[in-house]
Amino acid sequence: MRVGDQRAVGFLTLTVAAAASAMYYAAGFQDAALLILSGLAYGFFLYYGYLCFATAMYGFNLRLTRAILFGLLVASIGAYLIIKAGLRVPAVPPSGINVLVGSIIFGMAMPLAGGCMSGVMFRLGGGSLYAAAAFAGILIGNLFGVLYAWPITEMLQSAVGTFRLYPVLGPDGGLAANVAIIALLLLLLTLREAKASGTPPLRILAEDLRSTHFIAAGAFALVWITQFAYHSALTTQVPLARLMVWASGVNPPEGWISFVGGVRVPNEDPLLLLILALLAGSAAAALFKGAFLGFSRIPPRDAAVAFIGGFIMGYSVWIAVGCNISGFWSAVASLRADGWLYAVGLFIGAKIGLSIRAKI
Repeated sequence: MRVGDQRAVGFLTLTVAAAASAMYYAAGFQDAALLILSGLAYGFFLYYGYLCFATAMYGFNLRLTRAILFGLLVASIGAYLIIKAGLRVPAVPPSGINVLVGSIIFGMAMPLAGGCMSGVMFRLGGGSLYAAAAFAGILIGNLFGVLYAWPITEMLQSAVGTFRLYPVLGPDGGLAANVAIIALLLLLLTLREAKASGTPPLRILAEDLRSTHFIAAGAFALVWITQFAYHSALTTQVPLARLMVWASGVNPPEGWISFVGGVRVPNEDPLLLLILALLAGSAAAALFKGAFLGFSRIPPRDAAVAFIGGFIMGYSVWIAVGCNISGFWSAVASLRADGWLYAVGLFIGAKIGLSIRAKI
């Protein structure tokens, strides 16, 4: 497809999604309408900045890693103001050894799936058949995780114990912890690049702020802040699991049903509409860039590896009770310092996963 044709299709994609949002709004479903618009923006900026948490964890692109940290800083400040204004109280699920175990497994699967969960989704929107195979694995793994990983999670939590840092630190302590950790990581990553490239740190900072990664990460954070203010923190695995449970007709564990707020019909789940809009937004971004892949054929072996990686990711989110978005980004951004435990596991798992992928 020619670039001009791709841009026309991209414009049509945004128009149809915006029309769907308007229809939901006119029907009185304001949350759904606003979340569709949020999903469009998330997808567009994820693809525009190629904001993949997996790539950031690999250490191959330090600017991308710094951009994600910068976005977290912006989101943390926004969440702090929202919480202090009394507009939102963050959900604080219990954390425990299950978070570390699950996030390590999730991180190990990322190199196989070709990205983190949000990375797979924006690549799927961009027309990647590899990402489509990984996403299929995520969906199936999510269902199996609900049925078979959730009991393991409950066992780990009851055997080892759980904790919640937010009630201890509060929003003030949560913001202070985030600022301190992010500032330290930004400093170390900048100095590392300065040493490797011979570029002065201030010049690296100036180039960072002008980069596509930073612009997209900042915009993504602003969309997240808006969603946090009017609805909730961003999550991806919950609506996908609800979809698969509904489609399969299985009976999930009662503890899981209570945690996610019940199973919903897809068109009545605003968060699922957000995910669909995210795919549309990333597709539009790819089309506008003339980079839509058109789901070009890949070797069956690659498709199998992608599916397996996606399955493991989908399964492990119900051990960790979160993915790279809900377990790390949204947790940290909403001033839950225990989200950094997920980041540690993600980093460890990514390094292990890279070595495994190199042998396949």
